[in-house]
Amino acid sequence: MSNHPALAAADRKMSMESKQKELIRLKSRPELFSFGVANWEDGYIPFGSHFNFNIGAGIRYTIPYFGGSGYKTRMLQSDLRVEQMVDEKNQVFLEIKREIETALNDLADKKDEIANNIKISRLAQETIINAWVKYQAGQGTIVDVLDAESILTESTISQSKSVMAYLQAIARLNYLIGNDSSSF
Repeated sequence: MSNHPALAAADRKMSMESKQKELIRLKSRPELFSFGVANWEDGYIPFGSHFNFNIGAGIRYTIPYFGGSGYKTRMLQSDLRVEQMVDEKNQVFLEIKREIETALNDLADKKDEIANNIKISRLAQETIINAWVKYQAGQGTIVDVLDAESILTESTISQSKSVMAYLQAIARLNYLIGNDSSSF
């Protein structure tokens, strides 16, 4: 179910929030820098007594309380947003799980309905054969033959509708599990 669009979106949001938290955390890291300054006051080479130079090293640190105002607050807010997203993802997961169970039950019902319609179609075909035999023997009426044909037509239509509902249930199940290819 990790391919389900709602769960994938929740994962993406959590990833973005964790990267945002990492950026906030990196803003308060100390920075080390160095500098060098040279000053040449004489136009003659070799450098004589008029050459001044300064070399230094420094460290800069943004203190979260003074320089990075609200650092801890933003970190806590980020943690709370991630926890909220995890809870929402768990809720979505439970809803999807419940919908999958419902879809599986619906799929089993549709499968049974198709099997029953196949049996009804077989019986209707036998009934039409018997009605034709009786009609040709002079013992039945044309109304019996027409009734048997209408029952066969209705059962064929019901069977087609059941197959279509079964395929729709499979498509719904594939959507719920995040699968875009199906195997029957």
